[in-house]
Amino acid sequence: MLGMGGIGGVYARNGSALDGQVLRKLGSALAEIGPDGQHFLVQPPVGMVFCAFHTDSESRRTRQPVATPQGGALVWNGRLDNRKDLERDLADDLPPAPREIDFVLAAYRAWGIEGFSRLIGDFSLALWDPAERLLVLACDAFSVRPLYFAQAGDLLVWSSRARAVLTAAGLSPDVDEEFVAGFLTSSEPSDHSPFRTVRMLPPGCALAVRGERIEMKRIWRPDPRREIRYRSDDQYEEHFRMLFREAVSCRLRSDGPVYADLSGGLDSSSIVCVADEILAAGAAEAPELRTVSWVYDQSKSSDERVFIRPVEEKRGRPGLHIRDEEHPMLSRIPASYRPDYPHCQLAFLARNDFLAASMARAGARVLLRGTAGDQVLWGGMGLVPIELADLLKRGRLGKAMRSSFAWSHAARRPWHSVFWRGGIAPLLPLALTSRFQSDYPLERWFEPSFARRLRLKERVVGVKDDVGFRLPSARRRYILIREVSRDIGWEFFTTAGCVDMRFPFMDRRLVEFALALDVSQWLRPGETKSLLRRALAGTLPEKIRLRRSKAGPDEALYRACLREWSWLSGYLADARVCDLGFVSRAVLKETLQQMRHGVKVTTPQLLRTLCLELWLRSLEGRHESERLPDKPATNLVATLPKGVGNG
Repeated sequence: MLGMGGIGGVYARNGSALDGQVLRKLGSALAEIGPDGQHFLVQPPVGMVFCAFHTDSESRRTRQPVATPQGGALVWNGRLDNRKDLERDLADDLPPAPREIDFVLAAYRAWGIEGFSRLIGDFSLALWDPAERLLVLACDAFSVRPLYFAQAGDLLVWSSRARAVLTAAGLSPDVDEEFVAGFLTSSEPSDHSPFRTVRMLPPGCALAVRGERIEMKRIWRPDPRREIRYRSDDQYEEHFRMLFREAVSCRLRSDGPVYADLSGGLDSSSIVCVADEILAAGAAEAPELRTVSWVYDQSKSSDERVFIRPVEEKRGRPGLHIRDEEHPMLSRIPASYRPDYPHCQLAFLARNDFLAASMARAGARVLLRGTAGDQVLWGGMGLVPIELADLLKRGRLGKAMRSSFAWSHAARRPWHSVFWRGGIAPLLPLALTSRFQSDYPLERWFEPSFARRLRLKERVVGVKDDVGFRLPSARRRYILIREVSRDIGWEFFTTAGCVDMRFPFMDRRLVEFALALDVSQWLRPGETKSLLRRALAGTLPEKIRLRRSKAGPDEALYRACLREWSWLSGYLADARVCDLGFVSRAVLKETLQQMRHGVKVTTPQLLRTLCLELWLRSLEGRHESERLPDKPATNLVATLPKGVGNG
């Protein structure tokens, strides 16, 4: 694999001479995430830059961007997971001992742009084909390696970082309301970046540019008609074990130690235990696996050491424990830090930076994360029996009734409530569902005009299925996966250090398998993630495999708000999220006071609002010791640091 890093480029669509200053600005803006060397390639009318972050020997041997014999160019940022399949299909087009970039070029020569749909892994790329006068930008199925682009006059500028595009192209950094609405409601994935003038390449898409003509092509989508049916649970379990093992194994490719999150939950514990089996069998390149856990001495309801220990005992060694008291939540963001996104990880910047520094000292650059396990394995919807809606959709009313009684008994809830939530509500149109949801919990949070203009109530109820799944469970799961994929792309920039984060549960083969299964394999009365629990019997410690609860950060967040109240209350008394008309000032103030006095509040919503506030202030580029203005500047470009956003 060619490691992580940053890519960027510029295309003079009218055929004019390239502006080298734009390319140099891109390289400068990407150097933070690609500290292992910077290389440029100019093949007029296109120029490209690659900033390297090496994670294995192949990446160290390969210099990018790559010039093709025909005068073209390719820059690739990613990891290719299906080399064996491609080697079989492209045998006549590959050189001896092919590198990843050789597979990419061969796929394009054989199948054109559609060939990129056959590349499985986390990636983004840019390819210039001089014979066709065609520039192609493409990304993986879930935008794990995001790509951003913008038009600036006759130039098309693209980069791994939205802010880099903004800076290099000299565009105004006005905040995009659509992005803010999606972020605050954790919904509605789209091609909106944080900035109005910069677009994000949607997941599984390619941008084809020929001069003035720009076309968006979808190169991957799940097959809504695919169904996998076996005769026994054992067959499902065997298939899952094979796919999950492969998803973990291909993410262990590194010539240094690999770290893995270990929260004590099912998802992170499964990754660690399966990775240990792979390493013990000598089936991975990484020399060792180390774990990292976030622990809380004071916030007992947030602490998971009782579930972390069984995994550590099975492994025979402890992991790195990062105490919240030493690297606290909601620590102030350094004045020099310019996060690309208002991601929720901004609240955990101190611990993320400490982890990045610890990994650097150990020579480790890869971190495995259990993100998306809830969405892919049916944990995110809790015990909502959506299989009832599937049965009703198939016309199996009798079985739906019998199943609803089993769910009612397991959940200890009235039968009619279970039948409504799991059977009727998922079948209703989105607009109708939003009307029934009269207790919409976030309605008061936003300024009314903003909520109406951006249709926030509809966003929270659900995202539209753009593929066409027939069954409600598959449709809902696909929507959840789309939502989490956006957050994963943002996690790329949530630490000041460089870390290649990898997500086994977002392996495309595993996702496609999950979407093709009947929901009863995943969700059974009283049991979420049923297939995972059954398949990993004997691999997971029983205490983990059978656990039904899951701790959250609520208590730790309450304590953090109290601890940081002196500066936090000052920030939010003069909140940019309120000045810009996003959030109700009165409700925000009321919520903070409730939290300060120990009243339970909507924690995710408050956390997202706080991180959005921190990000908005970072756009102003002012030191914390300086007096902040009473109102934000109407043109944010005027308050940015010199040389940023003004060309």
